[in-house]
Amino acid sequence: VLLTKTPTSDTPVSVYKTVLGTITLGTNLPESPENVTLFRVILRDGDMIRIRSNQTAKIRQSVISEADAPAAALAILANYGGLPNDAEFNSAETSYAIQYDTSTSQVIAKYPVLTEVQYDQRLNGMSIAGAGGVIIIDLGENGELLELRKVWRTVIPSGAVRVISASTAFEKLKQADVINPSKGDNDLNITRIRLGYYEKGYNQTQEYLDPIWIFRGSLPDNTNMTFYVYARQFANF
Repeated sequence: VLLTKTPTSDTPVSVYKTVLGTITLGTNLPESPENVTLFRVILRDGDMIRIRSNQTAKIRQSVISEADAPAAALAILANYGGLPNDAEFNSAETSYAIQYDTSTSQVIAKYPVLTEVQYDQRLNGMSIAGAGGVIIIDLGENGELLELRKVWRTVIPSGAVRVISASTAFEKLKQADVINPSKGDNDLNITRIRLGYYEKGYNQTQEYLDPIWIFRGSLPDNTNMTFYVYARQFANF
């Protein structure tokens, strides 16, 4: 149900009452290609790695800086097959334990715990969504490895498949025909829509990386929320 439509100079804003809740479409629906490359999974040793120290959550005097962390992460990855060719640097960010004044809710102090480096997988310039397609390296003092999480399926092109349009995907979204349904009544403002691929999590079986439409937005409390709509035409997810 379309509730309102308020045109602006750049992007029309439409508000819909849907199965998922109230959805505000705050961006234009992108143009849709007729088809995209389908990728078949060739799972190899080293695609799935989990290494964890028992000191991961420890408060430290200091941790490696965000500027130095990527080089340290690459040095560690060299011992586990190196950085994949289809990797893209995402971020290097320090995590802190925060101490609050309980009477005022003000921050008294913060203590470094680790610096996390993340790489994301991209295929033909398209993002990977879901629990896979990611390498996360948590580092401590002097670049000490605290945890390595890698879910990175090796893939090869396997022809082209037709995909549904962004407008068709949006209709599916309004009916909650999504890969990752959400409980509750959402009040979602969609700000970005793009095509990508869906990759499952650690040690889950997957034959292909299927194309999906990715709808990203935010809730009234500024919490980010993303929904995935299966994009392959004439097939079920």
